[in-house]
Amino acid sequence: MVRLSWRVVMSFKRALTITFSLLITILLGLVVTMKSLSNAIENVATTEHERYESQILAHRLQQSSENLTRMARSYIATGDAVYKQRFHQILAIRSGTLHEPMQYSKASWGWEMPGTYHTTMPGTPVSIEDRVKKANCTEQEITILRECKQLSDLLAEIEISAMDAIDLGMKDPDYTVDGKTPKEWAEQQVYGESYRSFKEAILTQVDHFIQSIEYRTANDVAKARSQQRAIHLLTWVLAFFAVALCVAAYFQITRRVVNPISSISKQAEQVSQGNYSSHPEIQSYSEIKSLALSFNQMTSAIQRDLRRRDKDHKELVSTKHAVEVAYGRMKKDLEAAAKVQRSLLPEVMPEAPGFDFAYSYLPCEELAGDTLNVLDLDDDHIALYLVDVSGHGVQAALLAATLSHVLSPIRHESSVIWSTDQATDTTYVTPPVRVAEQLNTLFPYDPELNQYFTLHYGVLNKSDLTYRFVSCGHPKPVLLRHNLPPQTIQAKGPGIGLLPAPVFEEKEIQLTASDRIFFFSDGVLEAPNNQGMEFQENGLYSHIQQHLDVPIKQHIQQIFKDVLEWSGGQKLDDISAVAIEVRPEVN
Repeated sequence: MVRLSWRVVMSFKRALTITFSLLITILLGLVVTMKSLSNAIENVATTEHERYESQILAHRLQQSSENLTRMARSYIATGDAVYKQRFHQILAIRSGTLHEPMQYSKASWGWEMPGTYHTTMPGTPVSIEDRVKKANCTEQEITILRECKQLSDLLAEIEISAMDAIDLGMKDPDYTVDGKTPKEWAEQQVYGESYRSFKEAILTQVDHFIQSIEYRTANDVAKARSQQRAIHLLTWVLAFFAVALCVAAYFQITRRVVNPISSISKQAEQVSQGNYSSHPEIQSYSEIKSLALSFNQMTSAIQRDLRRRDKDHKELVSTKHAVEVAYGRMKKDLEAAAKVQRSLLPEVMPEAPGFDFAYSYLPCEELAGDTLNVLDLDDDHIALYLVDVSGHGVQAALLAATLSHVLSPIRHESSVIWSTDQATDTTYVTPPVRVAEQLNTLFPYDPELNQYFTLHYGVLNKSDLTYRFVSCGHPKPVLLRHNLPPQTIQAKGPGIGLLPAPVFEEKEIQLTASDRIFFFSDGVLEAPNNQGMEFQENGLYSHIQQHLDVPIKQHIQQIFKDVLEWSGGQKLDDISAVAIEVRPEVN
């Protein structure tokens, strides 16, 4: 048997595990990169938003400084209280103590009619400095903002002092400041060289703040976009590897799994059609390779088995022929033996005035273990016996045939029926009990053969109408008398050969006119029906009484017919019976 090493051919399980492990790893990498890509996109959007917010804050800072200057100069030029009011609103909005109006981001704010800008943004007021902190500005940018605000606050103080001088001038027309009218002094404050220097410094800081934010946010956006592109590229690479792995796995599985299995399937189809010579060579994973080799070995084994079966079939045909010949000879021998056994049965019944005899005999096989006979011994005596040898077949038939010889009516020393008086040298009929004792001595029980027999033996005296008998383990005879129910007559004793020195009881009955005696083997009494009930349990006596009006021969045949109907034609044991009838005219 060819054995594969996993070092030579990778197992399908291992290859599948590696492939799917790689695929799962790539898919997990795709999930991670997709999540990272989503985070990168979100980071770009957040960075862009922070950049936008930072630019708006820088614009608001510049706008607030410009608006403060514009409001102060407008108030100094016109004395309109609306401009002063808006000036302080701008300061409050920048410091976070007042909400921004809805139109605060418009360039036209401050020049609209009073009452049109009072609607404010929802939420809590927030100072520009706090908004800068929330926009994730750096400490350097916050420091620039603070410096810018400090300068703007100093400039605001100048603007406030100028507007206060205007207020005092409106209250006191004679009021002067440094020898100048309030308007002249105020205009000098907001248009002078010192004011322009402060303003330039503030705007320079604002530009510095804007440049710092622009540079930082541009770098942040560039980094976020670069990270996004890198993750996006990695996602495409992983997707490409996943597709490539799937394609490679498809071709690999097709080449090393699907195609080999297809070849094995074709081989199986050829095997199903009786072609066992197909043995394809398959290059595949170890499991499929082992399967192919096992399949090839199986077909080779089938071929060997077919050759062996063909050889066995030829031998079987030859043996069958020999058995048939032997069976034919054995059957002929059995038929000859059965013919011999049947020849031992009485061909005709003894003719005795005043008596009729009948018997019926059905063996369950070719050879039977039952035998019987009615023997005309002399002018006064007729002997009758029924023998039932245990078992069936040849062994039982041989013993039954031997007993037929031993119970021969011929006056010979081998027959147990006759005895000789040594004193007078005369021969007489052996009493039944003595016959049983002699048979028990001649045929002792052999444990190896496990064979014994039951016996009913009796002698009928025609002169005085007496019947003397023994029943050695045999079923009890049934006596029918005119107008009386059936009764059994019994003589106690064991089967022949079972005990070394048994006691056999001999009985004698006085017969009268119209008496009928039936002697049955146990095959009649124990014949079962399809429910396992025996014939004797179904009223044997009633069957016997039903046919009293027919001759004794028909009577016993009708009983056999009833037995066979009861058992459904089955014969599990030999069936035999003998009957004696005393004719009605006998006195």
